[in-house]
Amino acid sequence: MESNKPLPQLKPKPSLPPLDWPAAMKAGLIGGGIMIVLPQGIPWAILSLGTLPVMGRPMPELGLPIVILIHFGLALLYAAILSPIARLGRAWRGLFIGAGVGIVLYVLNRIVVALIAPQLLGAEVRAFVAHCLYGLFTAAIYKGLTRQRPERSSPRPH
Repeated sequence: MESNKPLPQLKPKPSLPPLDWPAAMKAGLIGGGIMIVLPQGIPWAILSLGTLPVMGRPMPELGLPIVILIHFGLALLYAAILSPIARLGRAWRGLFIGAGVGIVLYVLNRIVVALIAPQLLGAEVRAFVAHCLYGLFTAAIYKGLTRQRPERSSPRPH
């Protein structure tokens, strides 16, 4: 039997917003700056120029310019990994995604550090917290920078 009923229309799946690379890099730099201000991922850690951390991991034998270059280089690399994933979720979900990606980045960081410079292992709780917070902050900043703002059709009254 043939039915003359029209087929139900499927709603098109909302498309993902395009990745905004300038916003991703800004978010990475701002997130990296926050992690410099919050050394080792916690606000009560003592900041000393002799042991500036790189994403929560103390780097005692490197000079300040080298530590800052490594730290912000990692922040930009992490932002390039985190931003495409963070855009998948809406506002609050994006934050949790960012923290989750921060955990994955910590695991990758720990593996690389164990292979290249095992003497830097030891402050793992601080490095873990720093990576989680970096992911959370950077995802929040990226989401804020790329938020769709409604257009105003008329000027605001004074």
